[in-house]
Amino acid sequence: MSLQTENKPLSSRSVLKAHLVIKEALDRALKWGLVQRNVADMVDPPQPTKAEIKV
Repeated sequence: MSLQTENKPLSSRSVLKAHLVIKEALDRALKWGLVQRNVADMVDPPQPTKAEIKV
């Protein structure tokens, strides 16, 4: 799955932050009894890539 804005892919850090927000929201919904399980726990979070620094 590729998240894009204006034909430009999001950075891996942005995808990781989106995953964390979704996971936290589902954790809260689970605590409140609105969902049976947190499906975000079933996937591996994306790993951000380190940008190459040119000096």
